[in-house]
Amino acid sequence: MLSRFKISSENYDISCKLLAPDGEPELVVIGVHGFGGDKESSVLAALGDELSRRNSALLCFDFPAHGDSEAEDSCLRVDNCKNDLLRAVEYVKKRFPNSRRGIFATSFGGYIALLCSQHFRGMRVVLRAPAVNMAETFVRCILPVTKEEFLKNGGAVCGFERKMLVPVDFYEELLREPVIVPEYPLTVIMGTDDNVVRYEDIERMSRENGNVELVPVQGADHRFKRTGDLELIVRAAIERYGV
Repeated sequence: MLSRFKISSENYDISCKLLAPDGEPELVVIGVHGFGGDKESSVLAALGDELSRRNSALLCFDFPAHGDSEAEDSCLRVDNCKNDLLRAVEYVKKRFPNSRRGIFATSFGGYIALLCSQHFRGMRVVLRAPAVNMAETFVRCILPVTKEEFLKNGGAVCGFERKMLVPVDFYEELLREPVIVPEYPLTVIMGTDDNVVRYEDIERMSRENGNVELVPVQGADHRFKRTGDLELIVRAAIERYGV
């Protein structure tokens, strides 16, 4: 059963999509997209299809200024993104109180999930290429202009299908908010040839934190678009969720 709805927030509504079986699902995963992406991403769609075949569910949503979000570009703030994720988790807790819960987050979404990780204790967390150095990744791979131009102009238009005006304030928030690695187990699926998030950064995080399981995908880049990559990601996630 596919449903689309909105969760109320303080300054805007959060656009959501839920793929769930009839009745109480065994597991509900909250899916979190990357910067410039949205809740319709191919990996979230594939994960949702597989979960639904296993009496489980996927709830995904759009960050401010992404996808179907009605929020103004000015609402794209780290704190708002964190709040949106936590509101999605709270919605799942209230609607499906007897279901297990999990997190699946990609790139920028993985960064936001790590910032909120203290709230996910007892949940199974799977991250795909999380941007553990998001400020550096933003400058190196997302900005369409030089850092100097960005700072001088006070912002820049970024994005893919949907464009957004990203202010310097957002970048400064990224600098002030380093990732938090939780003490509980989590899994990171990472392509060894990632051209956005540095593989060595993820490898170091796994080496320095014994609770971080690294699942390397040889030769895969950030988008995992090779034949078989999508299936590999979904299979690895499903195994960790135990459904």
